[in-house]
Amino acid sequence: MSPASATATGFVLARPDVAVRRRAGGVWVGVGSASFTVRGAAAADLVTALLDRADGTRTASELLQDLPPAAARLLEVLTARDCAVLLDAPMSRYADEPAPPWLILYFAQLTRHPERALRRMRDTVPVLYGRPSWLARLRHVLDGVPADYRSLSENPADGAALPVVDADGLPHGQVVRIQDALRAAGRPHGIAGSVGSRYWLVWSDGDAAGCWDCLRRHLGAASAGTSVDEWTAAGVVAHSICRRAAGLGTVANAALSLDPDRPEVRAHPAVIEAGCRCRRARRRPAAEAPDPVVRRDLVDPHDGTDRHGEHDRIVAALAGWTDPVAGPFLDLDGGELPQVPYGRARATVLLDGGGRRPVHAAALSSREALYQAALNAVEVLAGPPARNRGAGWTLDEAIYRALLRSSARHPAGAAAELPDDLGPQPCVRVSRYLERSAGLGPIGWTGERLPNGLYRVAGRPASGPALHGLGACYAEAVATALLGRVNDDGVLVPVNPHFRRWRDAWQQLTRPDVTEPDRAPVRFTQGRLRVVELA
Repeated sequence: MSPASATATGFVLARPDVAVRRRAGGVWVGVGSASFTVRGAAAADLVTALLDRADGTRTASELLQDLPPAAARLLEVLTARDCAVLLDAPMSRYADEPAPPWLILYFAQLTRHPERALRRMRDTVPVLYGRPSWLARLRHVLDGVPADYRSLSENPADGAALPVVDADGLPHGQVVRIQDALRAAGRPHGIAGSVGSRYWLVWSDGDAAGCWDCLRRHLGAASAGTSVDEWTAAGVVAHSICRRAAGLGTVANAALSLDPDRPEVRAHPAVIEAGCRCRRARRRPAAEAPDPVVRRDLVDPHDGTDRHGEHDRIVAALAGWTDPVAGPFLDLDGGELPQVPYGRARATVLLDGGGRRPVHAAALSSREALYQAALNAVEVLAGPPARNRGAGWTLDEAIYRALLRSSARHPAGAAAELPDDLGPQPCVRVSRYLERSAGLGPIGWTGERLPNGLYRVAGRPASGPALHGLGACYAEAVATALLGRVNDDGVLVPVNPHFRRWRDAWQQLTRPDVTEPDRAPVRFTQGRLRVVELA
């Protein structure tokens, strides 16, 4: 956006959450969760002057008066980086209107169009349905907010614009029936109340399909002896109502929870429980996209869009499944773990009964370690350890992992010293790198090819336990054996087969018959991750 366009379209308002720090040779500017640096001896003074003047009463040309020419370019940068927004009218206009100026400043932190958000908020009527004490607290907190609101003692599904229901004042069955009616009418709505050890606010609309029954079934009824301060809860509910009424809710904060033990509000994705009346738990797809690619262990700059798209899909799935309260992944990270010579990650999952189980994985890269930790964690959730079970980001990967697990117990055959040709050169380079990194000295390797097409190796270092691995070539088997040395027992971290597509892999390997059991603990995957068992 150029200053000229700013002059034509509005009045410049700096976001209130912009921070400026003078640094040697420039200035650091932070806004929201982002930051950038502007170099130049005069940069700090110029940025400060622009932000001080950008109070919503001046156009860009008025704001730039008496400032050096460099200020025009700097204002363009500040606007492009969302440090400032453009208003249709000066802030002085709102002094005589029901909308307090602080709402414009607040919405400016959430959207480039705060006035539109304010208009949406004015046009939306929140309808509060609950106990008299709950209603009184919300009325007090909402006092001064320009949106009209009203309370109901009858069913809020009848003509309500944005109903918000106090679930703690109603039997659970009645709350479910109210949400059924609201959902059937296509009305956005929120439900607030205690579930598990926290106070929750769940939203449901066209994007954020929150379901109170799913949440209750997932976490259980409210725990005895835990309570959130009622005024704190009212403030959070009122704040969220304003945000939703302004059209600024997102799928990522479909649910909010308050911790009774510390002043903390967490945003959560909507919980999905298979078999729920909301019918959002879909069946697994019978088939995936045709001709899936094999994921690389290491990033290749020449990877095509199909591989990049696969990574984007996995990352999005993991983000939706990670929730520090509701699970199924309580955390999924590895930033504090050493990443050389192996990438490392940890996945902690929520078990039935409220327990937690951390699963660590070490792989060729940090990214692959994250994916492998997640797969092994899902295999833990799927049931007791089984040699015929495998999880994968595609059906083929799940089958391959199950094949690796089952083949580890294949009767030993006539093993011989490994040939000079261990496989494709990329696989050989990986195996040699891992062997050097292990620091075990010379390792005597023997191997054999199994009837199903896999290669199996055994390594005997000068000291320490023997190494065992499987793969689609001898080099992959050696690499998997060396990775097994740095992973826990029962954690499978193979080297992905060297083929470009899984159809090519199954031309060399015997693809076994499998079943996909319907296990409740892994229904959250919704087909985005597959769990199979060999038939």
